[in-house]
Amino acid sequence: MPFFKKEGIAICCGAYVLGMISIVTPSSCYAELYFNPALLNIGSHTEKTASQPDLTQFAHGGQLPGVYHVDIYLNNNFIKSDDILFKLVDDKLAPQISLKNYIRMGLLKSAVTDFSSMPDDTVITSLYQFIPDASADFRFYEHKLNISIPQIMLKHKVHGEVDPDTLDDGITAGLMNYTISGAENNSDSEKTSSLFTNFRSGVNWGAWRLRNYSTWSMRKTSRSKDNHFNAINTYLQRNIRSLGSRLTVGDFPTDGDVFESTNIRGTQLMTDEGMIPDVLRSYAPAIRGIANSNAQITVRQSGNVIYQSYVPQGAFEITDLNPSSLSGDLDVTIKESNGYERHFTQAYSSLAVMRRKGQNKYAVTAGRLNLSRKSDKQPVFAQGTFIYGAGHGLTPYTGMIASSEYKSVAAGLGISLGHIGALSTDVTYSESHAAEDKKLTGLSYQFRYAKTLAETNTALSVAAYRYSTKDFRTLTEAYQNDENIQTGKRNELQLMLNQGLGDYGSVYISGSRQSYWQKKDPNLTFNAGYNTSYRHISYGISISKTRSERHKDGSRAALNISVPFDAFTPAYKEYGLRANYSGATDQNDNVTHNIGLSGTALADHNLAFSLNQSYQQQDHVHGGNINTTYTGSHGVVSAGYQYTENNRQLNFGLSGGILVHRNGVVFSQPLGETVALVKAPGASHVKVSNQSGNYTDYRGYAVLTSITPFRKTEVDLNPGSTNSNTELSLTSAFVTPTRGAVVVADYKTKQGEQVLLDLSHDGNPVPFGSTVSLVTSGTDGDNTSIVGDNGQVYMSGMPHDGKLLVSWGHRDGQHCSTNYHIPENKAKPQSHLPTHLTAVCR
Repeated sequence: MPFFKKEGIAICCGAYVLGMISIVTPSSCYAELYFNPALLNIGSHTEKTASQPDLTQFAHGGQLPGVYHVDIYLNNNFIKSDDILFKLVDDKLAPQISLKNYIRMGLLKSAVTDFSSMPDDTVITSLYQFIPDASADFRFYEHKLNISIPQIMLKHKVHGEVDPDTLDDGITAGLMNYTISGAENNSDSEKTSSLFTNFRSGVNWGAWRLRNYSTWSMRKTSRSKDNHFNAINTYLQRNIRSLGSRLTVGDFPTDGDVFESTNIRGTQLMTDEGMIPDVLRSYAPAIRGIANSNAQITVRQSGNVIYQSYVPQGAFEITDLNPSSLSGDLDVTIKESNGYERHFTQAYSSLAVMRRKGQNKYAVTAGRLNLSRKSDKQPVFAQGTFIYGAGHGLTPYTGMIASSEYKSVAAGLGISLGHIGALSTDVTYSESHAAEDKKLTGLSYQFRYAKTLAETNTALSVAAYRYSTKDFRTLTEAYQNDENIQTGKRNELQLMLNQGLGDYGSVYISGSRQSYWQKKDPNLTFNAGYNTSYRHISYGISISKTRSERHKDGSRAALNISVPFDAFTPAYKEYGLRANYSGATDQNDNVTHNIGLSGTALADHNLAFSLNQSYQQQDHVHGGNINTTYTGSHGVVSAGYQYTENNRQLNFGLSGGILVHRNGVVFSQPLGETVALVKAPGASHVKVSNQSGNYTDYRGYAVLTSITPFRKTEVDLNPGSTNSNTELSLTSAFVTPTRGAVVVADYKTKQGEQVLLDLSHDGNPVPFGSTVSLVTSGTDGDNTSIVGDNGQVYMSGMPHDGKLLVSWGHRDGQHCSTNYHIPENKAKPQSHLPTHLTAVCR
């Protein structure tokens, strides 16, 4: 019949009939819809295929049973990547996961009656048999397992909380950051060469981190040459997760939360706040209210929604807010199930010292004071500090320092004053015998204040005042052999104010004033500025003033203007090309003008350049400079040249990181505290999407140079630049590192030829939808594809010789195998086109 000769009409009519069946079939009917496999041959150029395919496994999303490496998601939240055994259950692959692992994911054992008496090591063959509303959806080609469990059966988790079992201490590795800078200066009178290097090196072994920071400098003139090496610090550190803390042994600075930070050589155990979820790390008020029904609670700050959840009827309390700033009133909306809304405002202000209810921070330190000058005393001392979130807007804190010749005790309180702001006040007592023949005792009082006025967009970030009596000493002051100690600090005032002006820009003011008991004049610093933009053109003015006993009054005013070229034509937008002008004058009426051009180049905008010309009006001195910086996968290179009428200087810079691991060495951009080693064997020059200018090396390795410890991080690769003989099975990997770790983001790759196979069986094309697997080392399923029309199948990562297993059902006679061979003259290593082969399946 002509009807069946028209392929498109047949498909459309088939879809229409199936649609009508789904409409008229009552929902109470349990019969499954059936698709006749013979219809797959309608309109085919070949009237017959090897046999009709058994589509049962595909109708249920099935594949071959076995162990698969998958990304596990629970209710659309990534948990971890793991090897999971899958078995065929009711014609569908089901994960074989132990009850213990489900509990680790967050399942409440008590929520399921059958689980209550079940041993934790019991393997759950089919989750939905125990929890009817649960499901496990295995997306084979995405290597993803989506597990769905009703929320009521899961432990409550704070947003951002990480399962401790997923934390990764990383691999054993050696690390080094290096920075090398040098210059050659030619003046009318002398030629000078200088070189400076710093090295931050370390070794990771399990949870232990050994770190060292050293510098070396050299200066050479026509008359002299000198060099200097300085080992600044060395320390050993590790996380202690059971205590939520980290242990440090060696050279390090103490924390500055209660006492002034100082360098020591010793041991410290302190809270690692990185282990605390973001929403619990900083202070936020508890929001309480009463819902008349199942209600939606929405919290806004400065017009932005920062929290939304649903609560049952009755009293509620929200304790896991994550405000967007340290102050600014919170607008709370309660939307009842009938649509009725109620609103109220929760006042909120905070300081950095403040903690949520129940959260605390401690530090216990013992060691020797490590001052920079050999003439200074370096006594043994002990220090302890403690900060506690007491609730009700209160955060008390205290601390103690003790040594043979110095003692100090501090106590303070942080208070949230709601609409008024946030205030902290503390008093510190010191007793010193170190630098004087007599005993010195003193007190120091400190006040801090912060407030944001959302109505006027005013942020009073810090307003701090400290008053110290004449004989008060900090630990460092007590042991320094310095004449300034005889003139102890008396008053100190700090102020930082930011005022937003909407479309008209913003204004900032900052300043400090320090006075001393035996000095007549105080030290003053003052800065103020205004910044705005108009039609993409940005400009600003600023003024600064400094005064001290050693340096007399210094005043300066400046004007800056920056004009993007794309303000006139979009053609320049890709390069970020800008024209810049700056002008400045000081208290001596020295006026300097500078005009220049800056921009970026290359696909990743990782080549930055600038050209500038300057003119000093008073002395009529001309000058200029040109600078360029290239950020590549293996490091950062910079070079520059500058000149004036009497001087010429050529400078260069080189910085980067080196990571040594058991599989080799990787060169990278400068390393951060915590890094990820990207491992994609054979996938060379693949871009790491998380970082500009970062590509895998010729072996498929790269380093993502900065990731956040104790946080789940997704590392993405862009496969667009892979060569034709390498294919990424996945382009994303998740890592959850501990502090300082080198974790591996492992990507499975297929290396080999791309092949387009025409498969036949008994003289006919193998059935549409058949599964084709490459048999490797006695296993199958690692490289699998699906047969398309006319027995054609595309496969990648294929060796030159191999065996294929073809299956279109579970019954006898519904599978076959074939050997294939790719001749050398047919392989196309430089081509993205697959090799075309024909094979007979028996």
